[in-house]
Amino acid sequence: MKEQKQLAASQLEQMEEELLDTLDMIHGNADWIEDPLSEEEQAALIAEEQDDTYEDRRKVRLDRMRKRKLRRLIFRVSSSVVIFALSMFAVRSVESAASPESESIAESISEIFGAESSSEEISVEETSVSEDGNSAEESVNAAEGGNASGEADSGTEEIVSGAQYAIPEGIEIPDAAELRSQGVPDNLIDLMNRNPETAGFVIGYPDRDRVQQEPDEIDISSEAAEGGVPLFIQWDRRWGYLTYGDDFFALNGCGPTCLSMVYTGITGNSDWNPAQVGVWAESKNYYVNGAGTAWEMMETGCEELGLSSTVVGMDAGIFRARLTEGKPIIASVYEGDFTDGGHYIVLTDIDEDDMVTVNDPNSPENSSVKWNIHDLLGQMNTAWAYELA
Repeated sequence: MKEQKQLAASQLEQMEEELLDTLDMIHGNADWIEDPLSEEEQAALIAEEQDDTYEDRRKVRLDRMRKRKLRRLIFRVSSSVVIFALSMFAVRSVESAASPESESIAESISEIFGAESSSEEISVEETSVSEDGNSAEESVNAAEGGNASGEADSGTEEIVSGAQYAIPEGIEIPDAAELRSQGVPDNLIDLMNRNPETAGFVIGYPDRDRVQQEPDEIDISSEAAEGGVPLFIQWDRRWGYLTYGDDFFALNGCGPTCLSMVYTGITGNSDWNPAQVGVWAESKNYYVNGAGTAWEMMETGCEELGLSSTVVGMDAGIFRARLTEGKPIIASVYEGDFTDGGHYIVLTDIDEDDMVTVNDPNSPENSSVKWNIHDLLGQMNTAWAYELA
């Protein structure tokens, strides 16, 4: 199946190159695209030749140029749409033919990702996220957190312990009624509807017992060994189906996930995975139902993990200084690029152009690009920089 997909991709790439070469030839000899001049345009040209007024001639020329540019633009846009449609059709057709048919969602997942789970090295790849819950600052003083969703897969072809969990092309996503018949809760279905990238995590719910682990059993040593601040996703299959506060960890766990990332990055240790931080946070009453994880956990609670935090002023220069010093920053953000409510993200680095590397526990996609520091500041409630206590 893998070889068939590679062959299909190669053939598709060749087809696209041939189409693009053809279009280049067309664009290079595109006189036929321009319709013959209408009677009105011909009359305008005659009038231009007979008219000595410069402005009149200029208006005629400009009008003719605009029409020609518009024709070319329409042609190019139409060509691009056709190429995209053909490409998507070819990919889906080939992969659908190559994918094994199964009688149930659970069987499809097992055949695609493997039937056994193991403890091989994890790497976060394609995952998806959804909005976090309401900002705690809006509902509870000094509390913030949220509801996210999505799911992560393992870096191997087997389901393993679960960081990666993408749905391959060609696998049909069940509708809400079918998911309900499989026992998938409505809040996860709603999560998938709001963010289709979370489909893998949601569809995997009936199979959760094979990949979900107890907090103390989760091994993040491979992520810790990579150095730097690792990217953890709150809907990682190892802990996303667990409960945190009043809902799934996948929906509420951005706060513990961020603190786990910072702790692991600073210490290099693997003894505080996101699920463990979540259990500890609940035992300390840092989770506020309906609001999220309280700011208190970020400000002073982190001391129990051996970390020291300092509030960062909302100034680009201060952020630049802290990140340059190697101090990761956890930021509480409100509605904007990262959430429709309240959410936590981690800032790990900044370059000379003031572009920031962000670890968003709710989105590998957001984490794969850099963000301008000024755009981030416009979405922040507050932030804390961390170092060893």
